[in-house]
Amino acid sequence: MRRAARGQAVVEAVLGTLVFVTILIFGIHFAELGALTLKVQEAANSAVWDTTSQKMHDITGHDFTDYRRAINFGEAQASSRYADFDALKSSRRTSVTQVFTHAENLQVPCRPLAGGDGLDPSGPAALAAGAYPGFEQGLLCTARAELTALRIPSVFLDGSLSEARHHRSLTIPACAIGRPDRGRCPGRLGMLLDDWGYMGQQEARECPLAWEGGAGCSNQGYYDQVASVYAATPAAKAGSASRLATVVSGGSPIDEDFFFMSFRGSESPYGKFKETVRSSHGDVIWETTPYAHPKTDRYDARPHTNCFLGIACR
Repeated sequence: MRRAARGQAVVEAVLGTLVFVTILIFGIHFAELGALTLKVQEAANSAVWDTTSQKMHDITGHDFTDYRRAINFGEAQASSRYADFDALKSSRRTSVTQVFTHAENLQVPCRPLAGGDGLDPSGPAALAAGAYPGFEQGLLCTARAELTALRIPSVFLDGSLSEARHHRSLTIPACAIGRPDRGRCPGRLGMLLDDWGYMGQQEARECPLAWEGGAGCSNQGYYDQVASVYAATPAAKAGSASRLATVVSGGSPIDEDFFFMSFRGSESPYGKFKETVRSSHGDVIWETTPYAHPKTDRYDARPHTNCFLGIACR
C-alpha cells in the first residue's frame, strides 16, 4: 500500500508539472511580447522627441523647410538606435532573441503632418501667411516590428497519449500606436513642430528705423516678415490724402503706403526697447513694445494675447 501511494504521488506530480511548465512557458513568452512591444512604442516616441531637437526654420535665409530635414533626422536616429530593440547599447544587430520570443524588422517611418490627415491645426491668419509660406506644421510617426514565438513545442504530449495542437508558430506584428490591421499599423503619433520663434544671434539682431537714415537692417529675415504682414493689411493701402492728390493732380507727392520699422530689444545699446531718432516723427525717442512710459519710465506691462503673432484669438 505504501508503494502504491508513492506511485500515485509521482503520477500527480508529473501531471501537475506538465500544467505548470505550460503556464510558465507561455507566461514568459507573453511577458517578452509585452516588453518588446514597449520598445516599439519607445522607438516611435524617440523619433518624435529627437525631431524637436533640430532647427526648424531659417528666417534670415527665408527657408521654412528645415523641419523636414529634422523629421528625417529623428526617423534615422530612432531606426538606428532601436534596430536591436535596445537603445542603451550600440550594436549592429537588427534582431533580438529572448527565451521564447524572437523580434526583428523594427521600422520607424515618419512624415510631415499634411492637411488631409485631419489633424492639421489652425494656421496663421491670412495676413500672416506670407511670413510663413508652405509649412505643414507637424509630423506623424509610427513604429512596427515582427515578433515570433521560439522554442515552444508545437504538439502537446508529442508521441505519447495524444498529439493535440499545442502551439502554432505565426508572426505577430507589434505596433507602437493602436492595434495592427491586416498586418499594418495604421496608428500614428503626432506632434506640432516649431513655435515660429526666433533663435540664435543672427535672428536676434536689431533694425534701425529706415526713415531716419538707418544703414540697413542686420536682421533682414525678420524685417521681411513684418513687411509682408504689413503689405497684406488692408489699412496699409494708400489713404485718403493720396487718393485726393491723385484725383486732383493725377499723382501723389507722398507715399502713404511706405513701410518703416524699428526693432530694438531689451539689451539694445541704444536704450532698452527704444531708439533715438530725428524729430521728423514728432519725437526724438522711437519706442517699441514693451516701451517705457516717458513720465514714469516704467515698461508697458499690458498682457499680450497668446495667439499667433498676437492676433486676437477667435
